[in-house]
Amino acid sequence: RLDIYLPERSTHSERTTIVWVHGGGFVGGDRKDVAPYLKILAGRGYPAVAVGYTRAPTARYPEPVLQVNEALGFLQREGQRLGLDPSSLVLAGDSAGAHIAAQLAAGLTGKDYAELLGLKPAVAPAALKGAVLFCGAFDPTSFDLTGPFGGFIRSVLLAYFGTSNPFDSERITEAAVPRYVTEAFPRSFISVGNGDPLAPQSVVMAQALRDRGVSVDTLFFPPETEPKLPHEYQFDLDRPEGRQALDRLTAFLDGLGD
Repeated sequence: RLDIYLPERSTHSERTTIVWVHGGGFVGGDRKDVAPYLKILAGRGYPAVAVGYTRAPTARYPEPVLQVNEALGFLQREGQRLGLDPSSLVLAGDSAGAHIAAQLAAGLTGKDYAELLGLKPAVAPAALKGAVLFCGAFDPTSFDLTGPFGGFIRSVLLAYFGTSNPFDSERITEAAVPRYVTEAFPRSFISVGNGDPLAPQSVVMAQALRDRGVSVDTLFFPPETEPKLPHEYQFDLDRPEGRQALDRLTAFLDGLGD
C-alpha cells in the first residue's frame, strides 16, 4: 500500500515525485511514520508518496525491494490520474528504507545487478531523476557486530537474510550496494548525523558513487557537533541541523531540473 501527499497548488503534476521508503531495521516501521515529513515536502511543492512493504521475517530479502519496484510500476501506470508525473521520480528512504531505495536505484540503472536481484524494472532508468538517502545502512558486510548495537544488527540480519553471519550468505554480499552502483545511478543527496553508528556507511556510499562519476550532494557534520546528532536526526526539526537538512533536501530537489 502507499499514501500520496499532494501540494495544494495545481502545478504539482509538473514537479518531481518523491517516493519514500520508510525505515525500521527491515523488521519494523510503517509508512505512516514518515507522513509528517512528507506533508512538509508537499507543502514545499513536491508530491510525495510513502510506500509500505512487508517486513522481515514475514518477507525475506529481497522481497521489499521487489515490492517497491511494483509500487513504481503502479505510479507509472496510474500517476497522471493521481496528479503525479510518472516520468520524473526520486527514490528516497531513511535507515533500512535508504538501503531498499538505493538497492532498487542500483537495479533500475544497472542491468547486471537487476539480473542478480531477480528484478524486472518497472520503470525506465530515465524516469529516475534522483535518490535521497538519509542515515542508510548500505553494506551489511561491513557492520560492526560487537557491543549492544552489534547484537541488534545480528538479529536484523537473521530476520532479513536468514543468517546472522554476514559472510555466510551470498545474498548478504549481494546486498552491499556500494559494490554494485554504476555511472548510471541517479544524482543523489546523502546525509547522516555525526552520532549515528551507521555514519560510516553513508560516507562509503557517497564515495562509491563519486568514484563512478555520479553527482552527489552530501550533508555530513563535524565530529565536534554537540549534542551528537543521532540516527534519523533529520526528522527532528526542533534542531537547526534538522532544519538545515530539510532546506538542503529542498534545494537538491529544486536543482534536479537543471
